[in-house]
Amino acid sequence: MTTLPLLLSAILAQAEHAGEAAAAVAERHGTEIAQAAHVSWLWLIPFFPLLGSAINTAFGPRLQKRYGKRAAHTVAVDPTTHRVFFPLENVHGHPIMRVMAP
Repeated sequence: MTTLPLLLSAILAQAEHAGEAAAAVAERHGTEIAQAAHVSWLWLIPFFPLLGSAINTAFGPRLQKRYGKRAAHTVAVDPTTHRVFFPLENVHGHPIMRVMAP
């Protein structure tokens, strides 16, 4: 549990460093290159998967003990059609796959 604050502070420090690096590039080479090098939101790409794994590590065993295998689920999203697939375990005695389209 103590690794999560350390991980968050490391990611935020990396984001601040990226902003400082972009400012330094702007001073030396002009704003065109600085805009290309500016990555203020890029740190969110690794942040959210790491946050999800930290939450699963912290609460996953507790949920499994309390609810059993019912707490585990899988949701798939097709990136080309944006359809969302929900496998449902037992609907009227049969497993089904629910597909939602935008």
